[in-house]
Amino acid sequence: MLLHHFSELTDDREPLRIVYPLAEVLLLVVCATIAGCDDPVRVFRDFRYRTRYSWSQERRVVGKAEHTRDGANPRFVVTSFDRSRHDARSLYEDLYCARGEAENRIGEQFELLADRAPRPQ
Repeated sequence: MLLHHFSELTDDREPLRIVYPLAEVLLLVVCATIAGCDDPVRVFRDFRYRTRYSWSQERRVVGKAEHTRDGANPRFVVTSFDRSRHDARSLYEDLYCARGEAENRIGEQFELLADRAPRPQ
């Protein structure tokens, strides 16, 4: 209901700088305010996008609009996974966040091994 009313508002932002639709941003702010923003409020969306020069084709972009006590925390992932395989939320949280955690653990292991390596004299 609120989203419908927000979608009727005019958006005076600069068109090339718009990342999130105004109606969704306003709904997120209202939800965060009502919730007291103790827990993160997240909205996931995916869309097709193509750069002017560097990408040869359109790609799927998954966006996360999040608001926490610390403020806004937007994130984007460019992927070749089709919507039929992963919706926006599961692709971001279940696949890419898990991959990032695994890469962090690998980095920690390299740091441990670097401390044990003999130092040249």
